[in-house]
Amino acid sequence: PARPRTLTPAEFLDPALGDLSNTDCVFLCDVPTLTPAAAAKLDAHLRRGGGVVVGLGPNAAANRETYNRLLYADGNGLLPGPLGEVVAAGGADDPGFRLAADDEAFRTPPLAAFKGNDRAELLDTPFRSYVRLERPSEGRGRQVLSFVPAGKAAAVETRPPDPAVVEWNRGRGRVVVFASTFNADWTDWPRLLSYLPFAHELLRFAAGSPDRHTLRVGDPLEDVFPAAAVGLTATLAGPDGLSASLPVVGRDEAGAVRFADTRRAGLYRFGVGGVRDRVFAVNVAPSNPAGGSESDLRRLTPAELKQLPGVQVVTDPAAVVPADTGESGPAVTAPRPWGPAVARVLAVAALALILAEVFLAWRLGPARAAGAGPGRPVERRWWVRPVSSAAGAAVLLAAVAALGTWLHAERTGHVLGFLPDDWRRAAEDAAGVPLAAPGEGTRWRLETATGFVPNAALDRRIAWGLAAAACVGVAWVYRRERRAVGPGRRVVLPALLRLAAAGVVLFLVLPQPRLAFDREGWPDVVILLDTSASMGTIDELRDPAVLAKADELAKAANVPAAHRLRLAQLLLSRPDADWLDRLLARRQVKVHVYSVADLTRPLATAEEPGD
Repeated sequence: PARPRTLTPAEFLDPALGDLSNTDCVFLCDVPTLTPAAAAKLDAHLRRGGGVVVGLGPNAAANRETYNRLLYADGNGLLPGPLGEVVAAGGADDPGFRLAADDEAFRTPPLAAFKGNDRAELLDTPFRSYVRLERPSEGRGRQVLSFVPAGKAAAVETRPPDPAVVEWNRGRGRVVVFASTFNADWTDWPRLLSYLPFAHELLRFAAGSPDRHTLRVGDPLEDVFPAAAVGLTATLAGPDGLSASLPVVGRDEAGAVRFADTRRAGLYRFGVGGVRDRVFAVNVAPSNPAGGSESDLRRLTPAELKQLPGVQVVTDPAAVVPADTGESGPAVTAPRPWGPAVARVLAVAALALILAEVFLAWRLGPARAAGAGPGRPVERRWWVRPVSSAAGAAVLLAAVAALGTWLHAERTGHVLGFLPDDWRRAAEDAAGVPLAAPGEGTRWRLETATGFVPNAALDRRIAWGLAAAACVGVAWVYRRERRAVGPGRRVVLPALLRLAAAGVVLFLVLPQPRLAFDREGWPDVVILLDTSASMGTIDELRDPAVLAKADELAKAANVPAAHRLRLAQLLLSRPDADWLDRLLARRQVKVHVYSVADLTRPLATAEEPGD
């Protein structure tokens, strides 16, 4: 809840009545007179992390030269821009002005709370006059709301709309300027439903400085106490039993306390006499979107990443532009037409398979039975059946291996991807494929043609349909033939041979496969190492499993205890389990290592295990 105090300009300058040490935000509501002392007091309040809201009106407009001289100060003051002339409605029939903002402004404070009807009521607020503010330049404020004509004449406006609410950060605090009045001098807003919610949101936004009591490890703690506390001693309580006594010194019309040794993350508490304790969160990410701790990767802005060499910042992976790979070039195909030769070999193999199946059917099938016709007499030598079965099984295994290789390539996209790298490299040498550059690999790919219709998807369905029909037909034929040959095991091998022949013809011969070699770069993996001050801490680990792992890593480095950064380094590169080598050798990825602290900088890039 807000606890407001109302002061006159004279009371504001009084050291006792105008003490701002326990004040979060100061509202200037159409103040008629300003002095250099008042401007200095407001500036000191901002440097301490407070908020200032400047509301204008007829009094401020009459003294805008004083406002510009003391509060704008040629760009060195707390105002983001100078005050201009008063803009007023043309007459009784002129509806005046209303507020306007884009959708992006309603996603962030102080407008994020206005949705649906609340948003419509806010934007329909009528205004008769306002003070023209200069539009804030980049880096010197954000235009939260604008003034636009309320009537249809707005359609012919060509100049940008004038600011209504502008905010910007000054020191550790925030300044908000409202170009009209908080009372009913220039508007009927105080009588409308949207006025009080907007005032509450504006107060919360101006007083909620994102970095007031939320700091990073290594940043000094600074806070202010009432001027009466100057000369007293402040007590400090921090994480892991940290305690200290600090003097309260006079600064900016208040008492100031400073503590610099913040190597530990956690909560730090200042206390002075009966004054309410001040709590700082060190290295804790705040809820404000503008904040972030030293280990919070959200504070890495796209603009910062774009400055790094070789980095593209995209929101859609399809927007990535491939880098120029130089002499290694894009795709490298086979220098000789291997496809026709492969197709001829497969066609001969299919022919041999069919002939072998016919021969085995003649030797082992029902044609050899007595009374089956003028066929060959039954073979009585004992070795004929085992030798014939072994030959048929060998042919069947070859066909199954070929079909299995094809199916693996269809599912994974990598032809013979299960072979060792040395075997694949030997095959590439025989095909005349150039050696891949560091960080690149060679991908084998099958290029096939359609066998029945031009549409590839329909052609594949036809082939699978014919294969299913062949399975059903072969099963039906050999089920009937089994009655003539006796035991069912005699027809298993011929049936499988016939099905293998159909599969080889449908999936390997008709598509006329051609083998091509594509050069492709390895995927990129980025390792971000937090090298900020907190990573130099040796933790007192309590989890037995984590403690055992930390001891194991420390022993590998021959040190009694390792700090956080050393543990991270050992996880990546300890000799007995080199994770980086596995990424490079087994996963075939390029590894980029970056250091993240106050700045983000590249450390190294590894493209092969030797790196």
